[in-house]
Amino acid sequence: MLTTDLLYSPALAYPHYLIVKFYLQRLAAGEWFTSRVSACGLFHIAYPSAPEMLKTELRSIYSQLCQDDMPMVRRSAASNLGKFAATVESVHLKADILSIFEDLTQDGN
Repeated sequence: MLTTDLLYSPALAYPHYLIVKFYLQRLAAGEWFTSRVSACGLFHIAYPSAPEMLKTELRSIYSQLCQDDMPMVRRSAASNLGKFAATVESVHLKADILSIFEDLTQDGN
């Protein structure tokens, strides 16, 4: 029975944010630039429901994507920065997001 299978699913044994963290980290650390480009568009979805420790890690990973070697990844991070910034607490906007924005505006690529 499908409902019973879902109730005993191993994925449900972990909080959803741990699953999101695993997949988002995996995409962001992917060898191919396409996975990193995809990851940039998911941070604004994962961030609001994450606990504080994970939020710090997500901001750090996003910052790394903004400094990626591939211009396509940096472009995707820049394009999604507004969506991500809208979900970040105002305390972290000035310290983290503004510095990321300044770095991206200095990027010549």
